Amino acid sequence: MREMQEDKTELIRGLQELRRYANKAEVPQCRETSGDLFPVLDQKQDQELIAVKDYLKTVFNKIHDALFVHDTNGIIVDVNEKLLQLYRCSREDAIGAHIHYDFSAPELPLLDYHQNILWKKVMAGEDQLFEWKARRPGDGSIFDVEVCLAKLSLPHGEFILASTRDITERKRVEQDLIATKDYLRTVFNKIHDALFVHDSDGIIVDVNENLLRLYKCTREEVIGFHIHPRFSGENQALTDYHKYALWKKVMAGEDQLFEWKARRPGDGSIFDVEVCLAKLSLPHGEFILASCRDITHRKRIEKLLIKEKEVFFSVMNDNPHGIALFDDLGRFLYFNPEFTAITGYTLEDVSTGHEWAERAYPDPEYRAKVIKFWKDDKARKGRGQDVEWRIVCKNGEYKYVEFRVTYLGDKSLVVLTDTTLRNRAEEELRTEKQKFQVLSESSPVGMLMLGADDQVKYINPKFKELFGYDLTEIPDLKSWFLRAYPKPSYRRQVILERLQDLTYGRPGELRPYVSKVTCGNGTQKYINFMPVRLEEGETLLTCEDITKGKEARDKIRERNLELEVLNDIITSVSSSLHLPEILETLTKVFAGKLKIPVGGVFFHDEFDNRLTMQMCWGISDTMKPDFEAFALSRYHSETFAGANGPPFMETRSHPRQPDDWPIHKFLERWHRYLCAPLNVKGEIQGMILLIDKASGVLRDDQIAFFRTLVQQIGVAIQNARLFEQVQQSNLEMKALSLRLVSVQEAELRHIARELHDEIGQWLTGLMLALEMALQSPETSTSNLLVAKSHANTLTNLVRELSRNLRPSMLDDLGLLLTLPWLFERFSGQTNIRVVFEHSTVDSKRFPHEIETAVYRVVQEALTNVARHARVDVVTVRLWSNNEMLGVQIEDQGVGFDFSAALRARNSNGLSGMRERVMLLGGQFTIESVPGSGTRLTAELSTRMGGLHQ
Repeated sequence: MREMQEDKTELIRGLQELRRYANKAEVPQCRETSGDLFPVLDQKQDQELIAVKDYLKTVFNKIHDALFVHDTNGIIVDVNEKLLQLYRCSREDAIGAHIHYDFSAPELPLLDYHQNILWKKVMAGEDQLFEWKARRPGDGSIFDVEVCLAKLSLPHGEFILASTRDITERKRVEQDLIATKDYLRTVFNKIHDALFVHDSDGIIVDVNENLLRLYKCTREEVIGFHIHPRFSGENQALTDYHKYALWKKVMAGEDQLFEWKARRPGDGSIFDVEVCLAKLSLPHGEFILASCRDITHRKRIEKLLIKEKEVFFSVMNDNPHGIALFDDLGRFLYFNPEFTAITGYTLEDVSTGHEWAERAYPDPEYRAKVIKFWKDDKARKGRGQDVEWRIVCKNGEYKYVEFRVTYLGDKSLVVLTDTTLRNRAEEELRTEKQKFQVLSESSPVGMLMLGADDQVKYINPKFKELFGYDLTEIPDLKSWFLRAYPKPSYRRQVILERLQDLTYGRPGELRPYVSKVTCGNGTQKYINFMPVRLEEGETLLTCEDITKGKEARDKIRERNLELEVLNDIITSVSSSLHLPEILETLTKVFAGKLKIPVGGVFFHDEFDNRLTMQMCWGISDTMKPDFEAFALSRYHSETFAGANGPPFMETRSHPRQPDDWPIHKFLERWHRYLCAPLNVKGEIQGMILLIDKASGVLRDDQIAFFRTLVQQIGVAIQNARLFEQVQQSNLEMKALSLRLVSVQEAELRHIARELHDEIGQWLTGLMLALEMALQSPETSTSNLLVAKSHANTLTNLVRELSRNLRPSMLDDLGLLLTLPWLFERFSGQTNIRVVFEHSTVDSKRFPHEIETAVYRVVQEALTNVARHARVDVVTVRLWSNNEMLGVQIEDQGVGFDFSAALRARNSNGLSGMRERVMLLGGQFTIESVPGSGTRLTAELSTRMGGLHQ
């Protein structure tokens, strides 16, 4: 910076001298050349002025800084060579360019307002020095510069001299210095110990953050204060002599480590610290670094350790076990009183392990065994093996003693427990266990001994015979539950009941219970468990197989229920012929008494060959369509094809639905379903579908019962349906009779109207023509011609009337040739095209009743198509074989609900066609869905009168 100011001062002084010389020479005019700061003088000017110019030009180019000379608008008029090197450009690139827009970083927010203010200060004589971001115009690279602006007065105007120095390296060094300083400050603050930095007089100049936390103060409360006594305990005054003697050693290079009492200046609390003093040489002097570590916890631990040692020896003296302590040389260091009480020996009797072995194990072979064991065990670290030895006490008595050794590095601790009485009790217990084992193995009931930790300790042979499990398969209570109760829901129920019993039951008070157990071979048994809680927390569980007795009782109960159900069905049959009452009874029987959760009754409608649901239970309204679809799929399945056979039952252990089954939520947890056909004398009446949700109601051994039940239900339903059919037939017969009378009257009215309106008028015209022919002989010929025309017309009208009543060609030519004539007349009247398809009917003739019935069915069906179907084309198919003549009329029109139309009794045409076919022993079906067209099919037997060729 100083060099830049000196170079700038020298350059300005030289320029001012040049101006003075120029004024002295009285230069009349200066010519300014582009890119040259200095004016070109005439050859007559003074040579001294030229020499000054050359000198200043050399100085201008040799100055270390890059120099811009620009006017007050920022236009560059001259640069030195250093600038061309620094900005990597030519004079042509620089001269005439703008110093801000071409040589400054574009992101610098230097507005014109600030630029003018800066330059105004320079033009007023105030030099400006600042740092800036410069840009090389060639590659656009940005670098840091230091800029000094000064006013430059030249003969041809006022300019600004911008001295620019590259400070990139200085910036980098400054950033590295800042980073290093931040790093050292971070390390200084992150050091675990509390740090003071003070001078040789004890004045604190710096501290780290851990010190502020440890002493609970701020930097303002520390910096500038004396470390003593502000941060030292009042009860440990440090004289000046000791203080300076200590610090002199540190300044001489000797680190000092000692414990001290520290004081927090805020609350005056005293605590223990460990202090380490070290010399710290810094650029601005010699200092002392005092590292303080809080040892309050360590001091407390040391005090506790001393107390624990006192407690330890106190406990050892009062311990109920014998305790001995010896070193790694085999010398005994300590015997507690209980050791002497058990063995009779003191330290004076056996001071070493060798003496102990000689006296405690007098038998040489036994002693060698003991010594070998301890030598092998000595190689271990920490806790040794627990072992029991027989020792000889000081008084000559033999005792069994359990040894537990813990190796503590250079010492070992031995704990002795007299097990003589315990061994005697264990021997007695073994004898009792042998007696128990003999008793349990010969017992006729299964036995299981369960420990307090739920571990199975023993099972007798009868238990294994009952269930097929040995001790390896059921080592604990959890394993037993998983195997004996594989079904999760039932297992949870059993576990909950047993836990409550075990929790609140006292010894000898556990209550017996019965549960169904799955054996090892997969069979299930009903077991009467009789648990007994023992005083030691163990549980003895005796098991008695009651499967046969329970099955017998269940069979009797089921038989009584079956008889009750059959009685209800028979009572319903004999007491009522109304189908709703019978269906209500079925619901009560299945859902109430048999406890079947889901089911339904479906009837077969012989008119439209459909299966419809009459009633159901256990199904929500949203699930009914899916339930009905499932029943329909089972009704049409191959398994159910043998409808005269027994009810079909299927089990699903893991619910799954084949592709042809509907997916519905009521089958998510089902276990088994039963499909039972309702048939009486081989005739299908419908189907009963029952679904069991894993309750065990539907079983294979109940097939016979359900067969009998379904037969009774079939009889009851058939009687009720026959009763309804009789009632329905009576109503239909009345309606048919009324309709026949109405049709006859309509036909008579139609014939009378035709005779009166058409034939009567033409007969009147014929009579008039004949009378005129008789009265006027001259015009008789023309009148006779008119009469002949009337006679032909009458003939055609009579023939048409006869054809409408019954086409004669049906009797003469047969059905196959008459139908096209009918189709042609129909298409001409309605503009509906008829597509006629026939097979194996070419030259055959059928009984006239059959041909008439088929003709009338086709005629009536085409009339309905014209009235209701709203189509342009209809298809008629005719076929036959040796036993049957069939006809089918199909359209793709609007369709309708056939069952509803029949029940409404407002479709005389449909009823007439159905009755005509049924009277001849044929079958009549209609398939129609609103919006999907209609297909009518009639099939009549051809054996009633023989087949006519």
